[in-house]
Amino acid sequence: MRVVERDEGIRAVTDGKTVTVELGEAWAYAEDPPEDVGGPSYLLTCREHVAPATAVRLPAGGVAVIEPDGVERRVGRGETESVAPTETVVAQAAIPTLCRPVAGGTVTVDTAGEPTVATDGPVTLGWITPPDAPVARIVAGRAPQSIADAVTAASVSLPGVHSPRRTWPNARAPAPRLVLDGNGHDPAAVDYMDSGVELTVPETDALSYVVGTSTLAYYLGASVSVTDTTIARLHAGGEAWPLGATPEAADRKASSWLRRIFYLDCLVRCAGPDGVRLREADDALAFVAGDAPELFDLDIGPRVTRYLAADDAVLEELPRWPEAVHVAPEPRRVPRLARYLGRLADVRLPRGEELTVAVLSGWEPDVPVRGQSRRVPVPRIVPEAHGEAGVVGWDAPGRPMGAFDARGDPANDANGDEALQVVVVHCGWQSPHGTLERWRAREDELALDVETVSRPTVDELQATLRRNVDVVHLAAHHEYDNGVKCSDGYLNAHELSGVGATAVVANCCDSERWARKAVDNGADVAVATTGPIPVVEAERDGADLAGLLSLGWCVERAVGVLREIYDGAGWVTVGDGGACVGQSRPPTPARVSIDTTNDTVQIDYLGSNTPGYRINGLQEMAPRLPGKVKYDEVDRSHLSEHLDSPAIVDSDQITWMD
Repeated sequence: MRVVERDEGIRAVTDGKTVTVELGEAWAYAEDPPEDVGGPSYLLTCREHVAPATAVRLPAGGVAVIEPDGVERRVGRGETESVAPTETVVAQAAIPTLCRPVAGGTVTVDTAGEPTVATDGPVTLGWITPPDAPVARIVAGRAPQSIADAVTAASVSLPGVHSPRRTWPNARAPAPRLVLDGNGHDPAAVDYMDSGVELTVPETDALSYVVGTSTLAYYLGASVSVTDTTIARLHAGGEAWPLGATPEAADRKASSWLRRIFYLDCLVRCAGPDGVRLREADDALAFVAGDAPELFDLDIGPRVTRYLAADDAVLEELPRWPEAVHVAPEPRRVPRLARYLGRLADVRLPRGEELTVAVLSGWEPDVPVRGQSRRVPVPRIVPEAHGEAGVVGWDAPGRPMGAFDARGDPANDANGDEALQVVVVHCGWQSPHGTLERWRAREDELALDVETVSRPTVDELQATLRRNVDVVHLAAHHEYDNGVKCSDGYLNAHELSGVGATAVVANCCDSERWARKAVDNGADVAVATTGPIPVVEAERDGADLAGLLSLGWCVERAVGVLREIYDGAGWVTVGDGGACVGQSRPPTPARVSIDTTNDTVQIDYLGSNTPGYRINGLQEMAPRLPGKVKYDEVDRSHLSEHLDSPAIVDSDQITWMD
């Protein structure tokens, strides 16, 4: 983490994220060493000591006062709470920020969710970052049992506790890389926590069982054994729970159980010793035997048996999963499991509806994904998970519709303690003004580095793409047979090499093949079109995409909005569409859909790109799990005041509320 001291504030930067603590002119930096701050569940990686004045404004986010024993007292918008000298205020911003007033004081949260700590004495500031990865990589052989052991060993990145605090995202370390070696290696040598939970899967189609149950095994830290059984089973708390007699049945059951177990753990975590009862807790936990404090104290195995014994109606009280990725059970795809498991994406086997060119030509899909290009590859597949998860990926043969097309391997490291870097390249007829405006709207807030490159030569565009930046956004003209037009010629797809940018936006006609080559040559993810796009639409779509990415929407979710509302150019995501390159103001972005016909508003609290966070509602202040909420009445001015994200009006217009 890098901490920058400024005259009127302190800025912390890590992993491409930035937060600022605002100080008045009377503040001065003290030379005394800082005291320890935070409850037992927090890991502090950086601290500064500040002395004395009247008020400190913390970054916006969910706010609570942490008592010495770790219990939290939530502070809602418009509320004020006293803070004892032994207590700490936490603001769950993009980088969770801690503040302890040495002499005590108060914390007040305004209607925008921004907290201010008032005190007559010094304060100590701290920031929470995830722990370092305990293991950089895990090497496994190609046999299903070795791959299964590697998935279990990867759970070393999760908190090494049996309690529901295992769900807490800020305590997760980066997932280890998974590497296959023909000579094999024993992943069991990794020192991960023994949860006492076991999965047994049949030898027949063993790798399919392993892949389809991998996220459930990862979260539970379950050992996976390939045996001569005919039915896959989960063994927990002295009981055996059948998953299914086929890989597909086990896959579906594992997805359902993952959602049930994880979200119930979230509710128990918050309603137990953390002292914050989420809105869904009463209805959901009513189906489970035992109260939250009792469930919190159980080991993983006995707690899982309580959850699985609950009536299936409990699922109606829980939101959908944020991300699902269909992965073919092939050894060459196993290394990419690390990125999916690391953000707890639900890994599923590849299932979906296959569509031929003949069907596509007359198809009016519920899934709004079809380009106007005549070069439609065969087959096109609508993944089964569409509509069941917030974001869907496809890591299997065929081209997906309504999902990101996973390929390549993450080659670009995060910029660490550097702020986000964005390069907008203007090499076409469209104006980049709208795109620049959306990125620069957050330039000061995030210490964002936004740069423009105009009318580059072929060599200059190649050099720009090789730079180690977060985003290269092309406002360009592209010809399918020639490539991206530059001032002295064209940069063809086959000429791309050594792309260093994490994300590439190819906002130009028929650029899918070009984007695929960008990912094959090093980009983590690329955005492209599958058909022609008029200049006016390219300018509109580019600006909207830049705005959504800057607000922390993952790439595929942002692209999905363009497909749903406009679709003219058949926008697609290639590579890791679950990646985020921006940062939301409150830690959880929201999507608002307004129906002017009956004046209803639906707010989809999107959550982070990883589950486990709680959020505060915009219309109702009670904290809740991310998910969809429909309101019959809503104050439009209230939304405009508190919402960063755009509103989708009558399903055919994106309206920015700034």
